[in-house]
Amino acid sequence: MLEARPKSFCSSTWQIHRGDQVAAEFSHGWWNESAKLIVGDQLYRIERKGWSGAFRLLSGDQVVLSAKKASAWKARFEIQVGDDVMDIVPENWGGKSWIVTNRDGTIIGRMGRHSWWTRRAWVDFPEGMPVSVQAFLLCLAVFMWNRQSAGMGSAS
Repeated sequence: MLEARPKSFCSSTWQIHRGDQVAAEFSHGWWNESAKLIVGDQLYRIERKGWSGAFRLLSGDQVVLSAKKASAWKARFEIQVGDDVMDIVPENWGGKSWIVTNRDGTIIGRMGRHSWWTRRAWVDFPEGMPVSVQAFLLCLAVFMWNRQSAGMGSAS
């Protein structure tokens, strides 16, 4: 299990820890839903194509994976990693925690905030899932939490 926490109280930089070691770090924008992700010595970008387009994890100019909303009215995202497709959906009405499932509905993993009063989060995915994918999924959840905090809901 990974533990994620902002570097400081108002920071937009999150560190993702595996035990005592920092496994990844991402810094997200305050005004747009984009981020810079560092895993080891590999630099990635997380960006959204247009106002309502897919979120993408990029290594250089190569798309590693993408996440698009299945519907404008639901908070569910379809995640495309190569030929694999996963869904990420809120586990409860408040969106404090999220589950990731494969296409047949089998739960692959979960992530969520420890409480409403903290920005600290936990990430529980299989050991074989790359940290870059786990960090991308967490960053997507952080974007949704930020929308909720700003009163935007999950409309786009």
